[in-house]
Amino acid sequence: MPKSWKTTKLGSECYQVLILYSKIIPVLRQDLLG
Repeated sequence: MPKSWKTTKLGSECYQVLILYSKIIPVLRQDLLG
């Protein structure tokens, strides 16, 4: 298993987490403000 594959997989997982947070945070802010 090449090292680049591992970093790419880790990067894609971090990217998915960031997308998830970007979807969740506005909803949480609406709950707090509303």
